[in-house]
Amino acid sequence: MMDAHTFPATSQLTKATYESGSGLLRVWFVDHPEQGYDYPNVPEQLWQEMKASDRPRNYFHARIHEQYKVLRKPTGAWHDH
Repeated sequence: MMDAHTFPATSQLTKATYESGSGLLRVWFVDHPEQGYDYPNVPEQLWQEMKASDRPRNYFHARIHEQYKVLRKPTGAWHDH
């Protein structure tokens, strides 16, 4: 199942999707809105906490960015689900 989230304009993250079956987190950044980045095997709890965070960018960098390295850069742009 895929879950999608749009972050507030104050965050450097613009959007993200999460696939609960695979733990694949895909994140789009303000600097590169046309390019998403994949982070494999992210636990669903971290996804839920990032969505609920008052500072999702800080949460992402502290808990996900280094621990779950980018698997690949997908070629597609963001598509609403």
